[in-house]
Amino acid sequence: MLSKERKERLGQENGVQEILDHPFFADLDMQALLQKKIKAPFKPTMEGKSDLRNFDPELTSQTLMESIVPPESVAAIKEKDTAFEGFGPMLASGREKSGSNEDKDKTEEDDKGVTKQLKM
Repeated sequence: MLSKERKERLGQENGVQEILDHPFFADLDMQALLQKKIKAPFKPTMEGKSDLRNFDPELTSQTLMESIVPPESVAAIKEKDTAFEGFGPMLASGREKSGSNEDKDKTEEDDKGVTKQLKM
């Protein structure tokens, strides 16, 4: 599955069934898994939504430029701090979105000057 060449990856011929037929999954009861009857072998502890201690520090210490985000997207993100508003916690700026309905309805003007109501 981790082969760089896509055609060599497990699942390319018969999809997910090819993966499930692999010997690694031989003892897995898929029905029990789908019904959530199998207890997770490991459940990490967390102190909140922004707790990153279960991730490798090599990844969490990367700057945005070291990530896979294209440079033009990095510039757009830096320009507009609210680019991902409504998608959950805003970890980069240290703010978390509250569960309130405040500012849920906004308006936007399109390129033809038409104002439309947005549901956030």
